Amino acid sequence: AEAPWRCLFLEHVLPFVRVPSFVAQSRFDSSNVRSLDSPPGLRALGEGVAWRMDLAAVKNAPRHGLFLDDCFHHCRNWGQIRAGEGGG
Repeated sequence: AEAPWRCLFLEHVLPFVRVPSFVAQSRFDSSNVRSLDSPPGLRALGEGVAWRMDLAAVKNAPRHGLFLDDCFHHCRNWGQIRAGEGGG
């Protein structure tokens, strides 16, 4: 492969996964967000992740499903994420 590092990213691997999968992933990862000082930059990052995952999981490999959240997490247990009461 000319770019073996790509196998670390789900959007590059998922089209080759033959078993139907449901992906639950965050648009924002604590490993790639260093600052919250630029809302337009965060929005662009999240939109880019959503676009790439939609392309990989739905358009190129329609046997897969996808759920993207807006929480900041990386390699954490999804059972730790709780919905709030609202109001901030």
